[in-house]
Amino acid sequence: MKRSLACISLCFLMFPRLFSQTNMASGSKPSLDVSFLSPTYQKELKESGFVTSFRMKPQTLDLVPYFSGREAFIRRHEKLQPHAVQEALFVLPARRISTEKKHLYQLLQQAPTLAGLSYNRKRGGPVLLFKSVQFVTPPDPGTLETVIQVEDTEFGTIKFKTQLEYDDAKIVLKMINLDPLSYLVFPAVPPGQALVDIVYGMERNASFVYTAWSVRSYLFIPSAAAVETPLYRRAISLKNWFVNLLETLP
Repeated sequence: MKRSLACISLCFLMFPRLFSQTNMASGSKPSLDVSFLSPTYQKELKESGFVTSFRMKPQTLDLVPYFSGREAFIRRHEKLQPHAVQEALFVLPARRISTEKKHLYQLLQQAPTLAGLSYNRKRGGPVLLFKSVQFVTPPDPGTLETVIQVEDTEFGTIKFKTQLEYDDAKIVLKMINLDPLSYLVFPAVPPGQALVDIVYGMERNASFVYTAWSVRSYLFIPSAAAVETPLYRRAISLKNWFVNLLETLP
């Protein structure tokens, strides 16, 4: 990575179509239980519709909304004892997305469309994140697992084990690196030490997207400034890609 820790790793600052549409039927804004957030985060979420958090060597995750399996999800990241974590939470209009396995299998088959994914800066134009993405092993329609290879512009070429988990109220995309991530020409994040998780949750009055990127590095991390930007760009961009794909499902 050019300006960051060797870490991963899943755009646009403009929100996708799903995020910007209003709930015309009810005429009300999406309403999500945010009692788990600090007052500062609650205020930011109310004003902006999303909130992000980047921290070095955190004890736990800060922005995880309520959903079934929440505790196990948090433990997955705590167990890593990460050096850096980038979280983001977005509140969306309520929308039911199909969780039939055949539809989620179709979603998993779209992983190669990550190729060419960019982050659109307010100034300076787009920043290319992934040059190419291809399957190493094809998606399994039974387990909803696959292995993809990502050519990342900052972290090198990395294989990720990718899996979809789901129930009636959520869809979770989980990724873990099978290859080291590189910093300049040096291995920086060992295999199995970069977690990339995205949760799409469906509540009665709102939907949400939550992302968590946790990284444990070989190398000493000199400063937050060297890590935050690459992780933030990938978190936002991958979230937008995921939501836009979900819109195509029945």
